[in-house]
Amino acid sequence: MGEAEIREDSRRVQRQGARLRKGRTLAERRQERRDALLDAAIEVFGTKGYASSSIEEICRKAYVSSRDFYAEFANREALLRAVGLQITERVYAALTDVEVEPGPDLLRRRTWARVAGLVHVLVDDPRVARIAIVESVGISADHEARRLSAHHLYADWICTYVRDELESKGLDERRQQAFSLALVGAVNELIVDWILQPPEQRCSVDELVDVIAELAMVVLLRV
Repeated sequence: MGEAEIREDSRRVQRQGARLRKGRTLAERRQERRDALLDAAIEVFGTKGYASSSIEEICRKAYVSSRDFYAEFANREALLRAVGLQITERVYAALTDVEVEPGPDLLRRRTWARVAGLVHVLVDDPRVARIAIVESVGISADHEARRLSAHHLYADWICTYVRDELESKGLDERRQQAFSLALVGAVNELIVDWILQPPEQRCSVDELVDVIAELAMVVLLRV
């Protein structure tokens, strides 16, 4: 191997070493840093609230410098939006990753399973519930538009999974969307009410699931 080749090989090793630290690539380290910030945000936003939080506090909890914070997020609101997106993805998975054995009363059992998945994602961790239902919709001047946009998104998901049943009831596309949107609003209020009640006054999570599932059957399927 010539001297030039040796120098090039050395530079290549140095570049690789710059990308690796303790066996991790820069991309892996950045993802760990981002995950740490998201986890810290769930803790801070979900316990103290968005308005009472600070970037410095989130960075301390995540063991991340403020410089590294701004490498990931433009500001505190961008971090909250990222947490909200993460929760939305969990909700979508809960609604779609449902396997129900074929058999009698399939529609009702499938509806209950989807509702159960949705409710548990939102209320099993009170911090997640607060962020998804309370904090994420009131952080800026356009919060009402974003709230409505989120509701329409959930309504679209509902329509996707019960379209055949809705059409069998004679509902056209506009009414399907309207009924689905009404259900989303009602479910949101039921969950908000449950969250804001003192823990000792709340019904059980299973009872909340039953109420929402029955509401879904009545509103959407008129059974």
